[in-house]
Amino acid sequence: MSWLRKFSVLYHTLRYLKPVQIYYQLWYRIKAPFIRKFAYSSYFTHNIYPLKFNNSSLIVFNGKINGNGFFTFLNLSHCFPQSVDWNFMDLGRLWNYNLQYFDYLFDPLQEETYKHSLIEDFSAKLLNHEIKPEPYPVSLRIVNWILYFSQSGYTSPIFEKALKFQIDYLENNLEYHILANHLLENLLSLSIASVCLKDNYLRDNIFLKLKVQLVEQILDDGGHYECSPMYHEIILSKLLVLVEVLQKNDHTNTHLLFLEKTASKMLGWLIAFCFKDETYAFVNDSAKGISPGLGILKNAAKNLGVSPAQTTLKDCGYRKINKGDYEILVDTGNIKPNYQPGHAHSDALNFCIYYKGAPLIVDTGTSTYDLNKTRKEERSTAAHNTVLYNDLEPTQTWGAFRVGKRALVSIIIDEKNTLEAQHNGYKSYGIIHNRNFFFEENEIIIKDYLFCNCSNTGQAYIHFDHACEKPIQSGNTVTISDKCNILFENYVEIETLTYKHANGFNQFKSAYYLKISFIDKLVTKIRLY
Repeated sequence: MSWLRKFSVLYHTLRYLKPVQIYYQLWYRIKAPFIRKFAYSSYFTHNIYPLKFNNSSLIVFNGKINGNGFFTFLNLSHCFPQSVDWNFMDLGRLWNYNLQYFDYLFDPLQEETYKHSLIEDFSAKLLNHEIKPEPYPVSLRIVNWILYFSQSGYTSPIFEKALKFQIDYLENNLEYHILANHLLENLLSLSIASVCLKDNYLRDNIFLKLKVQLVEQILDDGGHYECSPMYHEIILSKLLVLVEVLQKNDHTNTHLLFLEKTASKMLGWLIAFCFKDETYAFVNDSAKGISPGLGILKNAAKNLGVSPAQTTLKDCGYRKINKGDYEILVDTGNIKPNYQPGHAHSDALNFCIYYKGAPLIVDTGTSTYDLNKTRKEERSTAAHNTVLYNDLEPTQTWGAFRVGKRALVSIIIDEKNTLEAQHNGYKSYGIIHNRNFFFEENEIIIKDYLFCNCSNTGQAYIHFDHACEKPIQSGNTVTISDKCNILFENYVEIETLTYKHANGFNQFKSAYYLKISFIDKLVTKIRLY
């Protein structure tokens, strides 16, 4: 990559940052060398009070420990034969974060004494500065420790001191340099902590900040603005935890009604986004087995008297059409939010189809956050059911969580049976990608155009679920057994290839996809049996 191109990518990455992000990026770097000298002892004289709380199903744990130093996260396992190395990074930073979250405290199959020993060991090493605290894992750990303490009755002097230390640390290290779901997790955790400490000053200060972030981050249709259904579920689950904590421990809190209404909006969006079997397309950064799932969230909300709001997907950029036996999700949205696109993919005008309650055409999913070839491929245009021109990305995803120049999508027609949109990701090459969808009872027609004054070759991609048999091609028709025929008009070449369908983090299943080359225009007719 030439220096000029590198400068362009960096410029288009930085130009969207908020001033507050730049300020805190600099400030946290300046104070980082001195962070261990901070006592973070403001709450050491406070008492902690157990909270009434019943919905531990909102905490996803999936049997991650076995009591003998054996841990499994993200479908990767490691055994610590002696003491746990809380700084262990050999399996990646996200694996280490999961090790430090402590959600496995809610695994009923594990011995309580072993859980206690893990808390005691972590607390001692944290207070001895052998573990560097980081705001995001601290946020999740605070809530898990408070709820476990509340339900089990477990406590000890070193546990209480470590808990209070982390609350003070988090209050003074809010992730304003990142914003988005990270800052929201920080504030949700501190809101719960304020009730546990019965600290009115902390409560009033944090709840005001939380309300500001929820107003900004939750769109009018109820979707979280990062447009990842997985993170939407994670945030909603924590919001429901807070709602229950307030209902049962601080019911006079003036923010409770607002929080309940926000949870109602978010639940309504999730129901609208999910398919009939209550699963969803793994768009943007989403993966199997990380968040609680719609069924659990619905039950938890019902127990709290929170009903889902009636909503239609709009502000999030997604459109979902239900036509009898099939459901189709189309992405007509832009990168959201501009100042924090870390979980976004280059997937403008992507689509996914569920047919007769099962996935047919799918998003390839997310299997890693590590900076590697797989991460790059999973965020690329070719990993989605859309069009690539001349191997040029319309949205420049780079690094593990960065986005440079990005395509701008415009919706032209948005009607019951017709959807037309286009993006300008190839504008610098004089090309606009226009895509038309026509929805009929048993057929979906997609028309792709590369508008330009000269002929241009594009490649359209269609990824099938791993459960689908190998496509059979005959002339201009591709058949998926017992499911559909796909007819192509104005194509140059149709290739049937294989890809690794992410079945969770670090887990794959072999599947098939089509790569269709065309010049200027391609018509795709998906006829469902």
